[in-house]
Amino acid sequence: MLSIVLGLGGLGAAAAETHTLTSADGSRTLEATILSYEPARGTAMIQANGRRMNVNVAAFQAADKTIFEDWFTATSAGRSLHVTIRDEEQVTAERVVDNGTVKSIDGRYVLNVRNNAGQGFEDIDVKYRLFYTKDGVDGNRNQSLTMDGEDEISAIGSRQDLTLSTTPAKLTNVKPLPASKCVGGT
Repeated sequence: MLSIVLGLGGLGAAAAETHTLTSADGSRTLEATILSYEPARGTAMIQANGRRMNVNVAAFQAADKTIFEDWFTATSAGRSLHVTIRDEEQVTAERVVDNGTVKSIDGRYVLNVRNNAGQGFEDIDVKYRLFYTKDGVDGNRNQSLTMDGEDEISAIGSRQDLTLSTTPAKLTNVKPLPASKCVGGT
């Protein structure tokens, strides 16, 4: 059995980052977390020194405007990307043994990523961790295993779908035969 935890890099992380913002004249700096940004108005809500403040982005250096724009793009992507996941198994080998059938299976997840936004996004890191259980590995029963992997979406346009696939986990399925068909069965 496979389970998946999926992280789209840069999407949720940007919301909680603290940034050093510098006043337009360069005389003061402020450690702040961006809470919201309205590009059309050029205003943002930030949290600094335990207080929430509405600020005009023009009050900061031009380089800081990029921080607000990048934050806006990342949080927009996080809200606009819809991910559906389905599992896929491919039997790679099958053999009959004395008391059952043994199948070797490549188990993976196929991810469909849909951009519902009116804008495209670039350079999205997709990181995942697969959780699965194997019986009989090194004599252990129900041994929990994990496998990490990653992929990248270089670009996804507005209203576009992309399909990604995780690295396959090598699984084994053992199906016992009915007692009447087992070697030595009656």
